[in-house]
Amino acid sequence: MLAGGTGLAQGVAILATPVLSRVYGPTSFGTFGTYAAILGVLSIAAVWKYDSAIPLSKTLREGEGLVALCLVILLGMSAATAVAVVVLRGRIDIWLAGAMPVGLLYWLPVGLLATGLFNILRFWATWRDEFPRLARAKVAQQVVGQFGVGIPLGVAGLGGVGLVVAQVATQAVGSLVLLTRSPLLGFAWLRRQSWRILRAIGRRHIRFPRYILWGSVANALGIQLPVFALSWFSVEGVGYYALTTRVLALPASLIGQAVSHVFYPLAARNAEEDALAGYTSALALALFRIGLGIFGVVAAAGPTLFAVVFGDRWHEAGLYASLLTPWFLMALVSSPISTIALVKAQQAFAFYVALAEVASRALAVAVGILVLKSAVGMVLLVSVAGVGVSIVSVFRMLGFVGASRREVFGGMIRTGVLWSPLFVALWATGRLIDGVGYAALALVVGAAVVVWHGRRAARLSFEG
Repeated sequence: MLAGGTGLAQGVAILATPVLSRVYGPTSFGTFGTYAAILGVLSIAAVWKYDSAIPLSKTLREGEGLVALCLVILLGMSAATAVAVVVLRGRIDIWLAGAMPVGLLYWLPVGLLATGLFNILRFWATWRDEFPRLARAKVAQQVVGQFGVGIPLGVAGLGGVGLVVAQVATQAVGSLVLLTRSPLLGFAWLRRQSWRILRAIGRRHIRFPRYILWGSVANALGIQLPVFALSWFSVEGVGYYALTTRVLALPASLIGQAVSHVFYPLAARNAEEDALAGYTSALALALFRIGLGIFGVVAAAGPTLFAVVFGDRWHEAGLYASLLTPWFLMALVSSPISTIALVKAQQAFAFYVALAEVASRALAVAVGILVLKSAVGMVLLVSVAGVGVSIVSVFRMLGFVGASRREVFGGMIRTGVLWSPLFVALWATGRLIDGVGYAALALVVGAAVVVWHGRRAARLSFEG
């Protein structure tokens, strides 16, 4: 049910994006991209990562206590963000080089509250195996957020503000769906809480804020570094990058998150079972093979695809997409299975990986700005850094469960070699023809690869 809902939500997002790209220009996407970058970092620390501990709860009381603890921290963090915006708004505007209107800063505490609440409820629903409810929430988020709010506000000419309001509405709608007929709607569970209980639960799961929090914040900073760096080149460049990552993140986030919602509790329940190694190996290969069909086509025909699908003014964004596809392909593989670090109590390693990712991406940004002095060159280096860290992460996760690294990485290499002639031929064809016909050909090629490998992945999901 969750996979079906995720697929439907992804379909809605895919349908909405070409419309959004025509009612919002690169400057509007650049403004929203800057806002989203700041919120993306803040939302990681919204509840100090205690929400990630909810699926590991052993009793109902523990789960309810974690939810209560998360809500208290979320309210405090949202209030602190509001104070920081009021006090530091002038300095923030200077730091961002005017990439975002100062007025949009006041939306940050609202966005943080909405995003944090949805994440708490998402982990609660995951722990209770409420996958149909999660699926409905994902679909409702995309329908209301994109078609109900985002597109109408774009037509009304609100620019970046419209995209910000749509983001907040998306999170709010998701929370409303997850709260429908939820036991959390009653107050009996809240009356059972006390400061003593919350402190005890906080200490019991202290490894999450101690290790996972800082690693996740560092990772988020690393992810958003290109956005902040691109703002020094131009707001339009931020817009290109924002649309590119929005499009490429559709399969990486929706498919990846759907798999994570199933794989994380499964891994937690079978942490010491030998079968986990085989399932992890098969899952990593399936994600890579499906992702190759999606991202391989973008790598070969990105500029034309973006110009045809999203409008002529997004041709440059297609170039960014071609360069970023290797990173998003490996992220699609590494993100779901990285939850093994939580299950195997390897939070320290997850922290070090996040630090390595930040360091490598910061180096890529610095070289791009100071040496290459090129936005495109910087994007390429960021992609290379992301691929390297993702490979290391997958390598270690496989080791934690005793899976065969040779089997997994060998399978990835063989798959890449098998399909590379097709993608090279597709790229060469783009030198001869252009426009809608070439874009349609590229989409057919990608769909064929996805369907070819998707059958086996579907069987894996069913058996899991």
